[in-house]
Amino acid sequence: MDEQQLRLNFLAEAEDCLNQAESVLLHLSQLQTQQGDIKEQLDLALRAIHSIKGGAGMMGFATLSKASHRLEDFLKLVRLHHHSTPVSTEVESLLLACIDGLRLMVELHYQGKEIEDIWLKQTLEPIFEQLRQNLGEITPEDEQRLLAEKNQTSEALLLFCEGAEPVVDELEAKVNTLPPEEKVPTLLSACEQLLFLGQMAPLQPFVELCESIQNTALLTPPHQIDSLIQEAITAWRRSLGLVLRNNIDKIPRSLGETTETTPSTVTPSTTTTESTVTGARVTEEENPLDKETLTLTLENIPLALEGEEITIEELQKLQKALEIIEQTEEKPPLEDCPIPQSLSPTTPSPNPKPQPLVRVPQEYLSQLTTLLGKMILERNQVNSFLRQLQENTKLLQKRLSHLNHCHKQLRTWYDRASTEVYKAVEEKGENVSSFDALEMDRYSDLHLFFQEGMETLVQLQEVGTDLDLSLEQLKQAVQQLNFIIGALQKKATALSMRPFGELVKGFPRLIRDLSVRFNKRVELKIEGENTLLERPLVEALQTPLNHLVRNAFAHGIEEEEVRTLSGKPPHGTISLKAFNRGTKTIITVSDDGRGISLEKIKDRLLEMGIPLQDIEQMSETQLLHQIFQPGFSTAGQVTELAGRGVGMDAVKEAIEKIGGTLTVQTEAGKGTTFTITIPFNLSVSRVLLVETAGFMYAIPITAVREILHLPSADGLSEFFWKDKTLPLVHPRHILTFSRGLTLPPEFGQPPLIDKTCIVIVGDDHHLVGVSIDRLWGEEEVSIRPIESVISPPPYVIGSFLLGDGRVLPLIEPMGMLQSVVISTPLDNYSPTPPTINKSSQKTVMVVDDSVAVRLHLTKLLEEAGYRVEQAKNGQEAVDKLLAGLPVNAVICDIEMPRLDGYGVLEEVKGKREFTSLPIIMLTSRTSEKHRKLALNLGASAYFGKPYNERELLHTLNQLVQHS
Repeated sequence: MDEQQLRLNFLAEAEDCLNQAESVLLHLSQLQTQQGDIKEQLDLALRAIHSIKGGAGMMGFATLSKASHRLEDFLKLVRLHHHSTPVSTEVESLLLACIDGLRLMVELHYQGKEIEDIWLKQTLEPIFEQLRQNLGEITPEDEQRLLAEKNQTSEALLLFCEGAEPVVDELEAKVNTLPPEEKVPTLLSACEQLLFLGQMAPLQPFVELCESIQNTALLTPPHQIDSLIQEAITAWRRSLGLVLRNNIDKIPRSLGETTETTPSTVTPSTTTTESTVTGARVTEEENPLDKETLTLTLENIPLALEGEEITIEELQKLQKALEIIEQTEEKPPLEDCPIPQSLSPTTPSPNPKPQPLVRVPQEYLSQLTTLLGKMILERNQVNSFLRQLQENTKLLQKRLSHLNHCHKQLRTWYDRASTEVYKAVEEKGENVSSFDALEMDRYSDLHLFFQEGMETLVQLQEVGTDLDLSLEQLKQAVQQLNFIIGALQKKATALSMRPFGELVKGFPRLIRDLSVRFNKRVELKIEGENTLLERPLVEALQTPLNHLVRNAFAHGIEEEEVRTLSGKPPHGTISLKAFNRGTKTIITVSDDGRGISLEKIKDRLLEMGIPLQDIEQMSETQLLHQIFQPGFSTAGQVTELAGRGVGMDAVKEAIEKIGGTLTVQTEAGKGTTFTITIPFNLSVSRVLLVETAGFMYAIPITAVREILHLPSADGLSEFFWKDKTLPLVHPRHILTFSRGLTLPPEFGQPPLIDKTCIVIVGDDHHLVGVSIDRLWGEEEVSIRPIESVISPPPYVIGSFLLGDGRVLPLIEPMGMLQSVVISTPLDNYSPTPPTINKSSQKTVMVVDDSVAVRLHLTKLLEEAGYRVEQAKNGQEAVDKLLAGLPVNAVICDIEMPRLDGYGVLEEVKGKREFTSLPIIMLTSRTSEKHRKLALNLGASAYFGKPYNERELLHTLNQLVQHS
């Protein structure tokens, strides 16, 4: 990886770190009362900014590193003193302003622009100065306390370090200036002080170390005392570091232990580590090398700067890297380079430019998604064929085994019969050979036939073995194909889709700033951040959503006093939610405020010149729809947020431009919800295949929470799940059809669960159990919208094709329950079948080649209480009747392709079981000749088009009752 790509990767990581730190700072005020949580969150922010500081220094972004270092210091002060000094709104705003400044610096580096020091002084230095006035400057004591707190060092040990470190510093400072005769007494004096501190702590290993140094000092010759003092200082400093790290058990108990090389780690002091890393950073700036050569990574730098343990291997690699750097050609330091006077786009810069981008029309991405959906369908067919082939191969092996067994039995009977024949010949004295049957085999034509059959069987077994081998290779190839298609799908999704969280990532900051500016406490909740949206929609929805959120803040949320008087929490709540429902993506913006006043809408309409009579005739939905009219506003006065009458019409227009719809629901005193519905063109989705009463359908896997088994779910209206009582719904009482249902053909494999179970669906707020008969498993399918003259129920949100060619509906379970049980609360839901008596409901078959005629008759008959079965020609009708489809009457056209109405009468009335079946002829042929022919062939009645509907229904009713 080259240097340019490394820098770009760092800038991308820096953006993520800034987002993480900003997320923590936005919730500081909420975490004030939760000491543990705020410490952990601030540690996350510190690590994020620290990573930027170290990485920026490595990559040559000196100004960014310097600014990050300043922000890190202030975050450390907040981390240390938050328990005694709560974070004020002013400090919170200043810290967020620092984040904005760092984000701007990252963006400038992305654009290849150099950042001038004067820009830093004019932009960030004033913010840093205000933070300094509020928080102060960080001191070495603060750093030590922060390190001790991080390592959970007790107060006693912290006091020990604060007392012991000056003793060691003083000894190290004057050891080289002491006369020889004073060195041993000075060392012993330091030992006594440290020994006393160790006993007070108490730190027994440190006490033993000091005693070991004392004994060694008394026995050491004068010419070796300097070496002993240096070893003692090293041992004491290491011990102090281990105490701060709360690793008491690693403190050496004797001076001899410190001279041995520890194989695990070396813990240098913070000062030493900082100087080492700083030196590496300066050298790198003077000699830009490939960052892969410099083995210190972004992860190593933060660890070093925090005083973490660095392995000897890492120090050796650093030394080797520094030696390489020293051997490279010297270049002028970054500070000596000329600084551009402007940040304009034309400013030349040595910094790397982003990699070139390729612009691809959205149409091509849509075509790619469509082709991917077709590929998924073909893959499913291949998988289905492979399963069938595996089953057929297993069946072939069974058949071959059975054939081999039969052949052996037949050969045994043949050998036995042939032996008896030869015995009979010998008894008659007709032996034609001098050898008996045991001395020489005799081969007849039948024997040769059996021998040839055996050879053929062996060859078939070899073919079966080869087929197994080829099938295994095919299976591996299909598995590889599935893997490749899965990877392609992920890449295509990354190209064409973006998560909802990317669209709304700036809204928490927006709400926070508005809350501070207008002194109105509002909390923003976001759900469905991983919901995928098409790339163009992310940009197209930015402005409409921004306006809706601001509108909810300004119009929806009341003042704290008003909320308190209404019995609401003092702070308001705005919720953003996104989820996919079949071929649609739904985004809601809701608040728990005052709601939209219909009276204010009426007053505003009167002011706009709308007649009062017209206003009074408007329904609630029509009144709410008026807020989308240009220039409409119910605000009493013009403010920064409201009152201009500009926005909601533009919001609606922008959403409709991308093929979406915008609706609004409100309840006085409870709040308002705006719902955006836009097409969802991602055609590939994972679904759960289930079966109810012989009807197979699919449920989106995203709607399923859990699957569980109850011994008997029949008759139950509720059940217990995780200490909750949930309603239980039986789809067999909801999914009613105007035809009998037959069991679906089997897959190439048995169902995953072949017994009644419950699928728990819904979200955290609304959970329902759905009873199903069989669970076939999970499948990745290509979803397609249903295009039909007859609109499907609202809960049927799409369809898909299985690998075996069957078309199944995709059902949104909560939508199904809402559309059917909307008038009955789920708490009162009872699994009682519909009031229609299925056994008494009659079935009529409509046979006509005209779609319009069939649809018209179907609607007419269903309104009259009949179930309807359709056939588009006479042959299809005959096939269905002969296959056993139960019907009570037939309404049939005469002129049809394949088989006309007369042919239907001939075929059906010629069967004894259909002699009493009423068949009504409905045709445009009204001549007496056609009528007599039909009645002679067995027609029960004859109607010409156009016909009287009431008369037709009366005749049909009479015929059905007497049949």
